[in-house]
Amino acid sequence: MMRPLMFVAALLASTTMLSGASLAQSDAEVCQAMPAQIEQAASAAGETKEAKRALVLRQTGIKLCEEGNRRAAQKKFKEALNVLGQPAA
Repeated sequence: MMRPLMFVAALLASTTMLSGASLAQSDAEVCQAMPAQIEQAASAAGETKEAKRALVLRQTGIKLCEEGNRRAAQKKFKEALNVLGQPAA
């Protein structure tokens, strides 16, 4: 009875380690690539109300990244891209 339980525990531990590595990559993408994408799209939009709103959302997202809240930052970045009419990846 203990062997199957140990196998499941080992499987869960290895899965957690693997997903942790992929999260680190997505954190860098969220906090570096998305703000750059928003800035580029906002500059292409010019001095519109939407561009200004997107830049405010971008700043909020950057602050959230600095605090370590990548999930909330990603939501703000996606909202900014949506305001600009850009697809969020």
